Amino acid sequence: MQSRLESFLRGYLLLSVRGTALQRFLQMCAFHGLTFWKLSGSGEQYQTYLSVRDFRRLAPICRKTRTRVHILEKHGLPFFLAKNRKRKAFFLGFLLCAGLLYGFSGHIWQIQITGNYTNSTPAIRDFLGQQDVVWGVAKKKLNCARISASIREEFSTVTWVSAKIDGTKLKITIKENSISEETKSAGEAPSDLVAEHSGKIVSMVTRQGTPVKKVGELCRTGEVLVSGKIEIKNDSQEVVRNEYVKADADVIVEYRLQYRDSFPMKYEQRIYEEKERVSYALGIGGWRIGSAVPVAEKNQDVVREQFIWEPSREFTHPVFFEKQRKRNFQTVSRTYSKEEAKEKAKVRLEAVLENFLEKGVEISQNNVKITLNQNSCVSEGILVVQGEAGTERLITEQTQPEERELLDEQ
Repeated sequence: MQSRLESFLRGYLLLSVRGTALQRFLQMCAFHGLTFWKLSGSGEQYQTYLSVRDFRRLAPICRKTRTRVHILEKHGLPFFLAKNRKRKAFFLGFLLCAGLLYGFSGHIWQIQITGNYTNSTPAIRDFLGQQDVVWGVAKKKLNCARISASIREEFSTVTWVSAKIDGTKLKITIKENSISEETKSAGEAPSDLVAEHSGKIVSMVTRQGTPVKKVGELCRTGEVLVSGKIEIKNDSQEVVRNEYVKADADVIVEYRLQYRDSFPMKYEQRIYEEKERVSYALGIGGWRIGSAVPVAEKNQDVVREQFIWEPSREFTHPVFFEKQRKRNFQTVSRTYSKEEAKEKAKVRLEAVLENFLEKGVEISQNNVKITLNQNSCVSEGILVVQGEAGTERLITEQTQPEERELLDEQ
């Protein structure tokens, strides 16, 4: 049985078979190795598919069994080429397309960098550009081991680099040691936990350090909540020495925030025309065929859409098709109604509250009021919130208690 690809390449036929001895006809075809598929019909008439190669061996069998065979349809590459043999432009375009794809497959058209956090992607791309690792470079000119070594040498926080070519993509995977020695030293240095906001302490869980404040007490901005100094006492409850650590605690403080937001009642609205001008362009890298890069004129919007056909995820190329749409508009001055202004103010306030919730800050009270005047809409009031309000402050001076002399009792 031929595969579908082989049948397409060699060509195949849809046949109508008629005769009074079709059973004998089919038996002789099977004896001589002729293969039919999708055989349908009954009695003295059948329809079936047969390859061109087997069809040429069919004539002697038809004569012996007095069977008549008619060709209903022709399929496959040979018939397609014969039908379009006069369309030279089509075949030239096909060959040109195949040649371009073959040529593009030998170059890098996308550099993908992942895993970088402290080192920005533009900085790494600029460095690769200095090493001639750029968009469109030939694959044979790249040495992945050399690229990995040069990146590790240039960027001190990079501990591991993997560079590999996947299709027409250069994939660079990076692992960084984002915590430098200075950061480690600063992170391990003794520090106090001080209040970031003034308010009332509603919760405190101390893991390390000496609590200075208690739940229910008030605190001011900059006031120490948990001290990094731990007093070591003897059996007489006298301070023998002080040890300094990094204070660590979860402190929830209820504090007040002043909220104010305003926007003008008058605004500019764009009224677009129904008609739009559409143009197209074909691009290969920096070259363009068709319309040039559009520039928006006064009272005009330009929308550019680029379409890139990628045969697979690994194969990219610089060829793109671009659709450009230009729409003219007129600017009209409008004024918000009371309902519209209040609704917009509520939406803006809800966005702020949503941002607080994402940061783990709970809203206890919302005392914001919306007022309207002739020129603007003003939202103003007090927000009472609960959230973590502790920040580190390094201990710059470490002191020890004075030594005491023990005198023998007389």
